[in-house]
Amino acid sequence: MPADTPDTPDRSPRAGWIGRWAGAGWSGFYFSSFYMSVTAAAFVFVAARWLGRTLEPRWYCGAAVGCAWVYLVDAGLFRVPAEDFVNAPRRAAFMARSRWPLLIGAGAATAGVMMRVLSMPMHRATWMLLGALTVIAGLYVMPIIPRRDGPAKRLKDFATVKPIVISIAWLAGAMGLAVTEGVTRHDEVVHEWLIGALLMTLLLADSIALDWADRPGDAGADVHTLATRLTPRGYDRLMLACIALQIALTLIGLALGGGPLWLLPALIMIATHGWSLYLTRSPRRDRVLVGSAIAAWRIAGAMAVWLMW
Repeated sequence: MPADTPDTPDRSPRAGWIGRWAGAGWSGFYFSSFYMSVTAAAFVFVAARWLGRTLEPRWYCGAAVGCAWVYLVDAGLFRVPAEDFVNAPRRAAFMARSRWPLLIGAGAATAGVMMRVLSMPMHRATWMLLGALTVIAGLYVMPIIPRRDGPAKRLKDFATVKPIVISIAWLAGAMGLAVTEGVTRHDEVVHEWLIGALLMTLLLADSIALDWADRPGDAGADVHTLATRLTPRGYDRLMLACIALQIALTLIGLALGGGPLWLLPALIMIATHGWSLYLTRSPRRDRVLVGSAIAAWRIAGAMAVWLMW
């Protein structure tokens, strides 16, 4: 192909410089947990709208800040986990050199959001929900579960429990906020159990896929997860089973009266998530690309719901 054709990639020094800066910027956005915060707000939005409710902006901000703290602490805000030096050496280095700016930024954001959240009344059920989620988050990231035969453990150290705890916390937070603080605008798009079941299967596959990408470092640091116990064939079968169940739940919802507001966002989330699962199969994939893709279904679903509303 001639060098001056429009299809020839721009390999000029300027293009390389821009690409490096863009990649570094996105890596920082991802490593700092801001990306996961955005996906948390998007997930709450999807759950609320599917339940026929709207939430005040303070609750989306609260979900984002709460998610940021959990992921920041888990990523090494106070202490970088040993396995991260193998799984995510760039993130480990980022957390080590950016600890104070992240801590100050997260603290300032939390103060601002808390002032907004507490400036208006909350239902008692919301206080109970937030308290339960705080306890779960603490047990998940802090080694405070005592053991008789060794040091204290975290919830994430229990291989089978980890993906279930993560999924329940996400689902309870999103649907719980919609129920306790949401304003009803119309009927739910399908039965609540179908909404919860579909979102739960997406969350479970999401959690296991992230752990699959971390298998080398987890195994080297003697961290046991469900993914470290799976063979490549077992992982493929489990992910295919999750996708099949998600499609089945979507079709059941359609048969029970779910309209386009149920069907199209559900299919978009399933397709986005299925593509990300393919990316996790290659150990050579960039960790930021894989992590970003795995969580992208929440943003894709929120955009679909918003555009169709």
